[in-house]
Amino acid sequence: MTDVSRTSRRLNPTVIQATDVNMSDVLVRQDYNVLTGIAKEYFGQGVETYFSNLSDANKPVYLHVEDKRVDRLDMCSQSLMEVPNGIDKLVNLRELHLRGNQIKDVSELGNLLNLRALRLSDNQVEDVSGLGDLVNLEWLGLGGNQIKDVSGLSNLVNLRELVLGGNPNLDCNSENNKKVIDKLKARGCNMLYYF
Repeated sequence: MTDVSRTSRRLNPTVIQATDVNMSDVLVRQDYNVLTGIAKEYFGQGVETYFSNLSDANKPVYLHVEDKRVDRLDMCSQSLMEVPNGIDKLVNLRELHLRGNQIKDVSELGNLLNLRALRLSDNQVEDVSGLGDLVNLEWLGLGGNQIKDVSGLSNLVNLRELVLGGNPNLDCNSENNKKVIDKLKARGCNMLYYF
């Protein structure tokens, strides 16, 4: 992944206070005709999203956030192929919504220890072991992915709701998965297998 922050010219953002970032609020400057190194800025305290070119304007490749107070980020249905670089710097993030993308690798999310809600449904996630340290998670949406094994979730002691429906490769009755599911249920986690 290329960090284009040094090669792109800055747009003039409207400054607002932002602790809640929603990608659908990001504006595209269609008259900005540089094809590589395009920078689209989100309004706020240094929140910038970098893009590879105008035709891929809805596919962030680097997220730069200077204001660490951002506690909610919604990047649903943005055609993301991977978690944007730099997202692990959002140490105060409590809610992250990445539903409806094409993300396979979620290991970069393992450092977001303050997360309470993580929405990853309708992606291409196969391996959830990188989420095992997110012990503050209370809600986890993993439906509609390619998950086979949920053993990486066994340490999520605060999990109250887990959505697993729509994972065609997941056998909830296999020995390893059943142990984890039973352990989570014993802690009060409500398992939602179907949407």
